[in-house]
Amino acid sequence: MPKPVFNRNLPEVEFLRSYFDQKVLIWVQDVESTVRIAQEQAELCDLRVMDALHVAAAYLGEADVLYTLEKKTKPMYRTELLRVECL
Repeated sequence: MPKPVFNRNLPEVEFLRSYFDQKVLIWVQDVESTVRIAQEQAELCDLRVMDALHVAAAYLGEADVLYTLEKKTKPMYRTELLRVECL
């Protein structure tokens, strides 16, 4: 939440606080698998490093959907590991 707090985007801060208060977090601790899957997805889908890591972590965390602010034209939507949706 650093960016919304810094930019004083109160609606986004309130949404994120409400979301994270629901304890929907799963910590993926298998760093080797995360990096391996991220590299595979980056090479397969032309993802940037951080996007590839997010895809890999969501996949390993057994997420049903990866929500993003990325436009639907971005490479993140090319992954077949899980559904990607724009907020």
